[in-house]
Amino acid sequence: MFSSQPKAGLGLDIGTANIRLIQIKRKKETLEINSIAIQDIESSPAKTLKNLINSLKLDLKAVSTSLSGQGVVMRYIEMPSMTTEELNSAIKFEAEKYIPFPVNEVTLDAKVIKEQYKGNKMLVLLVAAKKELIQNRLNLLNSVGLEASVIDIDSLAVVNAFNLFRSKTPAEKKEEKPQPKALLNIEDSTACLSILEEELPVFSRDIILTEKGISIERSESALINLANEVRLSFDFYESQGNSPVLTLFLSGAIKKIQGLETFLNQNLGAEVKTWNPISKITLNPGLDEGVFKDREGELAVALGLALR
Repeated sequence: MFSSQPKAGLGLDIGTANIRLIQIKRKKETLEINSIAIQDIESSPAKTLKNLINSLKLDLKAVSTSLSGQGVVMRYIEMPSMTTEELNSAIKFEAEKYIPFPVNEVTLDAKVIKEQYKGNKMLVLLVAAKKELIQNRLNLLNSVGLEASVIDIDSLAVVNAFNLFRSKTPAEKKEEKPQPKALLNIEDSTACLSILEEELPVFSRDIILTEKGISIERSESALINLANEVRLSFDFYESQGNSPVLTLFLSGAIKKIQGLETFLNQNLGAEVKTWNPISKITLNPGLDEGVFKDREGELAVALGLALR
């Protein structure tokens, strides 16, 4: 679920309206982006992806990809302290309490977020994804000659990218308990929200913005709904005895939505900032930066996947 230190990685973000791809390679202690692409989906995801792969002439066939939406459920749950083996045995029974699907219809995964959380308990991230959704993604990749090395969740990929992008400020390093931060990544019709405590996600959810085929930049009601849902999420998090969320970092297809940053600033009671996911990584000199100029914010998921 979280980033490692790969020698090379290929991240593939397949959204509802676009496909975004990043290939990175590690050179000693630095990362370099060797391939990068953002392609609008025109006729079908399979045809668009095939054309994209053929044009880039990639030397990797194993990709990290991710899922989101109504077929994916994420829950942060408290469990008694236990070993990894015990957690793997217990998680199926725990999942029945928290997910809205029959357990035999989903693939489950779990990750300990905080080993010492409250008393003798730990905080665990439970993820369930419908098997049908996973199989559809595998079929799509296989149809263009790719295979999945990792299937992640969009919001967790954004966290990976953000933690590479942002190091702690001197003031934050002195804080005994740093202030929580929120990440909001916006796609054409969905958004994923995470709240971080000391670089670790402790709250995550997907927000459905619009009906299929209606993009958010053409819907004022979708913007209002987005602000309301984010504020409700902050309120829920803070109601658990947590510190208020005062800063939200914005990424995704935000250039399409005129005045978005100002709108959220006015409606959330939090400072809203945009961030460039690839600003801390060296670009291969041969890359055509015109391909992604002014769309760097859309690359958060793809970069987080490539880091896997």
